[in-house]
Order: sequence, then C-alpha cells, then structure tokens
Amino acid sequence: MRTTRARTTDTRPARRGFTIVELLVTISIIAILMSLLVVAVSGGFGSASFAQVRTEISNFDAAIADFKVQYGTEPPSSITIPEDGASWTPDARSKIRSVFGTKVDFTAPFDLNGDGDTSDTHVLNGEQCLLFFLGGPLRSDGAPYGFSKNPRTPFETTSGGNRAGPFFEIDVSRVVVDTAGQYPHYEAPNDYGRYLYVHSDEYSPSVKAYLQTASTYWQPKSFQIICSGPDRNYGATLNPVYDPDNSDALDEADRDNVTNFSNGRLGN
Repeated sequence: MRTTRARTTDTRPARRGFTIVELLVTISIIAILMSLLVVAVSGGFGSASFAQVRTEISNFDAAIADFKVQYGTEPPSSITIPEDGASWTPDARSKIRSVFGTKVDFTAPFDLNGDGDTSDTHVLNGEQCLLFFLGGPLRSDGAPYGFSKNPRTPFETTSGGNRAGPFFEIDVSRVVVDTAGQYPHYEAPNDYGRYLYVHSDEYSPSVKAYLQTASTYWQPKSFQIICSGPDRNYGATLNPVYDPDNSDALDEADRDNVTNFSNGRLGN
C-alpha cells in the first residue's frame, strides 16, 4: 500500500531587502565611525610629529652644548660670510674670531655651500646659522662636512682627517635651498615648517623671539629655538610676551609653535 506524504508548507515570511530609511541610517553610522577613525589616526600622527620635533629641539640643545665645549661659545644667530675671502665686514670677522680663534686667515677662499665655486656671499640668519655652525660647510650632496681643526682655515673642505663636527646628525633630505648660491636652511620634520634660532646676544625688536615679561626674554643668557609648527607660521607679532598661564593671549599663528623653553606647544 502506497503511503502518501503530506506536503509541508514553509510558513516563514519571505526575506525582504533594506528599506531606503534603513540604508541611509546604516550609511550614516558608517560615516560617523569613519570620521571618528580619521580624527583618531590624524591625532595620533599629530602627536607623533610633535614628539619628533620636540626630541629634535632637545638634540639641538645638546649639539649646541657640544659646540660650546669645542669652541668655548655658542653659535651666533646672524652673520654674513663671503666665500671669496675679500669682503669680510669687521662685525663678521669679530664673530668668526670669537668662535674659531684669532688665527683665521680671512684671505683664503672657500666653498661654503658645496656648489663648486667660491663667489657667493651668504647672509645667514636663524636656522641657517644653526645648520652652518652645527654642521659646517656642505659637500656637493648637501651633507655637512664639519670644520677643519687648522686654526687658519676652519672652512676648508679639501682635506679629511682632523675635523670637528658635525655636531648634529643632519637629515640631508631636509636641507632646503631657497635661493641658488645661498647657504640653505634646515626644515623641521613632517611638514612642521622651519626652525628658528635666536641667540640672546642678537635679540632685537626686529627679530622673532619671545618675551617672558615686557622687558625680559625667555632664555635671556642663552638662545631660543622655535619651530613654526603645522601651520608653518611663526606669528606676525615680533617679540610677543608668552605667559604659560595665558597662552591664548598669543597671536593664533604662535600657538602651535614648539620651542626649547616650553615642554609643549605654546598654546597648550
């Protein structure tokens, strides 16, 4: 006898797709999560970049201390150096003698920027002085060569051997030439702009530096190193007063600057 199976009927409701409203809600949630992720990642990169700049400024401090051990003085932050040996000003001669001694032969030509000639005159300010005095004359590949220990010709680059420096490990990829024939400057890492070096001997109302009070500079018997920060701008106000307890009083462009006299950004 044949047995007839009873047919079963699937009573589950048929599957349906997302509604437009559900789809829009899902997209909105994903967009919010992505934006939070971008903020978190970019904030992490920003913190890492700041930490690298802060460390490098500390390394500059240490390099200048080593330079002072070698030469008995800290580097000047402004000087004009002619390569031809015939155009030295009395002020420039005095600064060079204060570093390298009184035996320097100012008639000897030298190639300061490694471009293959001795015809350039270099007006060095701020970060250019930092790069030159901590690194020395440059080779043609942009690498610093240090200084000859020959007391007559500290800038010559034709001989190796008995040399002082470089006092700082220079990243050649950040040695930047603004104008052909001029000694370059040194860029901060991760698009943080430039470093500025200002020595207390050369503070003036026309130089960007920071005041502790209306008449006292930060680091009054030493120097300031300032990184312009992610906006690549030092701020328009010359010699602004920086008060750690009221940093919002600074010009907005100053607030992301990183210095050797503050542990964080000036606008913490």
